[in-house]
Formats: sequence, structure tokens, C-alpha cells
Amino acid sequence: MKKNNFKLFFAMVTVIMVVLFGSVFTSCSNDDDLLLAGDAQTEQVSSLNQDSVKGMTRGTSSNGAFSWTYFPNSSQNYSTSSAGDNKPGYGGIYIGGLLNATLIESSGNFYVRLTFNGGSINYSGTAVVKIGSLYSGYGNNYTTFSSGATHVDIPVSITLDGSDTSNLGVMNLWPVIVTNIGGTTARFYTYPIMIWTNPLCNTSTTQGDLQGYVDNVPVYEVSGGCVQFCQSYYSSVYNMNLSSMGSGAQWYINASNNGLSYYANGTTAPQVGDVICWTGGMAPYTNAGHVAIIIEVQPGYVKIAQQGRASMDPIGYQISRTNSTTLANGLNSSYYTLKGLIRKDN
Repeated sequence: MKKNNFKLFFAMVTVIMVVLFGSVFTSCSNDDDLLLAGDAQTEQVSSLNQDSVKGMTRGTSSNGAFSWTYFPNSSQNYSTSSAGDNKPGYGGIYIGGLLNATLIESSGNFYVRLTFNGGSINYSGTAVVKIGSLYSGYGNNYTTFSSGATHVDIPVSITLDGSDTSNLGVMNLWPVIVTNIGGTTARFYTYPIMIWTNPLCNTSTTQGDLQGYVDNVPVYEVSGGCVQFCQSYYSSVYNMNLSSMGSGAQWYINASNNGLSYYANGTTAPQVGDVICWTGGMAPYTNAGHVAIIIEVQPGYVKIAQQGRASMDPIGYQISRTNSTTLANGLNSSYYTLKGLIRKDN
């Protein structure tokens, strides 16, 4: 970004934050950037920017189906974002520091409740819960709110259930609001609420069995199915078509031709949503390689979701971090070489 454009952007952010608490906005119902539910799947993905999990505060929902956590601040009982921590997503930049969010349950129905720093807020807009990333579609997880609201409840459909082996898994809820300020679309977000079942997945080794879900994307026990899962995940969560990436062993070298950046192991810190890439393989797939999605990042390890590794948990398998940027191999190093990570940076 050129220096003058960089200054202009932060000047606009400052103006937006001042206006938020100083005047009344008009509704953005006519703004093309506010997609209706039917338009959600047409959103164009331009980047990947999820946060690492830096700590967990666990609670159990009243029906015992799953637990949830808020991060990166483990001392909070709600999810928030830091002022000045602005992130790219669908449509443009999302601004941090305005919202708090928590997951609530009422008579078996679930909502994300958004509250506003400073009490009520003087504008109207649309509140959305995106699944998986700031780039995913709205689905049915949205509602509108009016000027003067002190909070807004967004209904969310959560089918995860730890007592039902067909509905195990993990889900990241990204709460955002979108409004129109003087003809300009403004977007605000909180860090995601991560929910998960206990157990995380079905560990059946029967071919074709459903193992669980990651951000509503199914994971199956399928020999050699790692590529299919990663393609499905990026299609659903980032609206990206990765059908030309090749076998697992080719993903790393084909990254730049498919709108992705590649990072050799040891050169960058892992992020949620990254694809880990291995080359090599065991007979009869000696050159097939392997790919998996990072679903959690902690100081000493990451956890992944994957298909095609019957000897490992398909959701939640843990790989050690030897330092902040380096992952242990995680697979049999006599047959596999961990090349690095790929992600969408722009």
C-alpha cells in the first residue's frame, strides 16, 4: 500500500469511529455490499486472516451438547477485538474495538449477542455471524438492528451435538456488523467464538464414514481423500476454487498459480485456516503427499483436520511446534517431508 493511501485509510477509520458515537446513521438496506441470504455464496474471497488461539475459557452449554471458548483473551467471558486491529475480509476492511459478543442459549435455540462499547449505538445496520472466516457467506445467520440499540441477538444454526456421533466437530463464529456512513460502507468485527463437541470426531476407520464437521464442512474417512476435504473447506469458507491444485504433493508448488502464498516450514507462524503440505508418501501412494487444515494454534502445538489418515484423529490431531515458526513433521518422517504452509494473503 502506498504511503499516502495508508494514511488516507487510517484517517477514514478515525472519522468512522468518531461518527459512530456522535451521530445517527441511515440504514444500509440499499447498499450493494449488504448481501441478502440468497446472495451469500457469491461473495468473492480475497485473503485469509484468522487469529491464533491464544488461550481458552471453557464453558458448557445448558444442554451439554458442546462447549465454547473466546479468544484471544482467556480471562474474558465474551469475544471482542482490539481497537486498531483491522482485518481484511469480504468487501473490504473490518474494524476492531467496537463490539463484544457472547454465545447464549434459550430453549434449545442459540444466539450470538452483540453489545457495543459505550452502551447504545447511534446507527442502523445488519449484524451477521460468518462461519469459518470473515470471507464466508451470511447464510441465515443475520439480522438487522436500529439506531439506539443496546444489543442485538443474531440467531445461529448449530447442529453440533456431542451426544450424536453424526454431528461432532468444531465451528468458528465470526460476529460482524455492516452499516452505511455517509454513503460509505463500514464493517466491524469481533474475534471468533470457537465451539466444539466432546469428543471432537468419530474415529471409525470404515471407508466412507462421516467423521465430523469443521465449520460445517464434512470430514469423511476416505483413503487418499485429503485433497477433497481441503478443496471443500476453501470452497465453503473462502469461496475459492482449488480444483487445479493437483495431488497433495503438488499443492505447495502450485500455490502461487492458484492465488495462494507459500511459506517454507520455519519461515512464518502458522494461522488457523492454513493448509499444511507434505510431499512423499507410503506405498502404494509414494508420491501422493498429504494436505490438512489448521483448526487451532497454541504456543506449543497446532491441531489439524484431515481426511485419509486412518491412524490419526481426523479432527483435532496435534502436531508440535518446535518454535514460533517451525512445526514438527507430524507424519512418518521416513516417508513424508513437511514442506510448509500455504494461505491466501491478498
